[in-house]
Amino acid sequence: MVLAALRQNDQQWLPRLQRMPNGKARYTYKRRSGEPAKTLDQLKAMANNPPTHQAQRQDIKDLLAELENAGATVVIAEPKKEEAAGEWNPRRGELRISQSVVKQGTVEFAKVLNHEAIHTAQSCAGGSIRSRPKPLGISREIDRQAMRALNKSLYGEITTQVRILEEEAYANQDKLGMGRDLLMEHCI
Repeated sequence: MVLAALRQNDQQWLPRLQRMPNGKARYTYKRRSGEPAKTLDQLKAMANNPPTHQAQRQDIKDLLAELENAGATVVIAEPKKEEAAGEWNPRRGELRISQSVVKQGTVEFAKVLNHEAIHTAQSCAGGSIRSRPKPLGISREIDRQAMRALNKSLYGEITTQVRILEEEAYANQDKLGMGRDLLMEHCI
């Protein structure tokens, strides 16, 4: 059901040809945060051959299956933390992803799910899926966009330990498949 909603919500990111009253045409396009502007040729190509996000959808399916194998429950519901796109609650064994993330489509959903799966693996590294998360020792090198996210009020009063956990998740959230691999390594 989530995949169908994601597929539908992906439509908002496609360029649209708009006919003007004077007979000319132009493309309108909604850019993702941090995405560079596209050329006219790129917009035309994208309109004629829209991305399928097949690889991301498969990553989502694989990751959901591995989260289930690990004993985590994934729900589409508002996180308890205000402003959060998703959150991992080890005490409940529950991973929550906001409905607003589903509305953003496949690309964003895959990234948020992967981010939270990394936190789940951090719990497993702490002893079990319901343990306090501990750092995995993976890359913490974050880009500007992730740094802006970490500087939001949501993370304003976190401890150094939680900051390290978040840096690991943000640094690796775009590496789809990594969350699944970390779950397989740490949640056996």
